[in-house]
Amino acid sequence: MAIFGLLAGWSNESGGAMIIFLTFLALIYFWRKKQLERWMLAGFVGLFVGYALLMLAPGNFQRYVVDANDATVPLFSAQMFIDNFEDGMEEILWNDALLYAAVIFYFVRGKKSVEATQFILAFAAAGILLPCILMFSPEFPARAAFLSPVLVMIASVTALEQTQINLSPKIISAALIVWLATVVYTIGVDWSIHSQIAERQIYVEQHKHDDLIVLQPIYLPYLPEHALWSWTIDSYVRFYGDVTPYRDEFNNRNITYAQYYGLKEVVLDAEANKKLTQYIYY
Repeated sequence: MAIFGLLAGWSNESGGAMIIFLTFLALIYFWRKKQLERWMLAGFVGLFVGYALLMLAPGNFQRYVVDANDATVPLFSAQMFIDNFEDGMEEILWNDALLYAAVIFYFVRGKKSVEATQFILAFAAAGILLPCILMFSPEFPARAAFLSPVLVMIASVTALEQTQINLSPKIISAALIVWLATVVYTIGVDWSIHSQIAERQIYVEQHKHDDLIVLQPIYLPYLPEHALWSWTIDSYVRFYGDVTPYRDEFNNRNITYAQYYGLKEVVLDAEANKKLTQYIYY
């Protein structure tokens, strides 16, 4: 447990803090029940040590200096909090709203017990605290709060279990149909991307000795643009998973791609990229 705690604490800045919070609450619970055991304490100590190693790493302080120097707005200013809300907090709140609705429904109609209520409140609170902590970060990309919906989902599922809602077979069938359609769609997206990348690799091999290879952007099949999850997939795939239209000696993505395939230089077709519905500024 000490090793597992070390790994959990050493995994993610915001997530590690919430695991410490939840584990601390669990220790208090078992201590009050007179059921506290040594393996629990060993796990918590390992968790705390792992988190300390993560947060006190020299690179963290260097990153803080870089962020402070490169920041377009002063740290901890009103504008920084506004930007963090618009960039991360707002999206997290909207996406978690339905999960919190289940928690609220539990308190309205659920068969409440002390232990279930404590469990639900602990995980729901952790889900809220996580993005709140990130509001004090120099930047708040929504992906940094990926553990928040996981924590809220644990609270939500527990709440639904306690309410014991009897759904009609028609509702269950409709939900299964929607789920199946979503799975088929996402598999289709993955296959489409796989096929395009395979075609791109063939093209690269055919033009391997050219001085400059211009690649076409990867097209992502998508649902209507207002679907937040498709926008998220698109932005991250575009920004982190592909080459860029820019030719400069510091473009690490293009340089890495060229080195991997043994090319002289590679760049993304800028005009074709702008014509995509999912166009993104790099």
